[in-house]
Amino acid sequence: MLFVYWLQCHVLFIHCAYSKKNAKISD
Repeated sequence: MLFVYWLQCHVLFIHCAYSKKNAKISD
């Protein structure tokens, strides 16, 4: 369960960073 939580958090972090970077480039 801890592994799943870490994986989810890691994926969410990457998604957030990618979205933020993409938004920054768009802006």
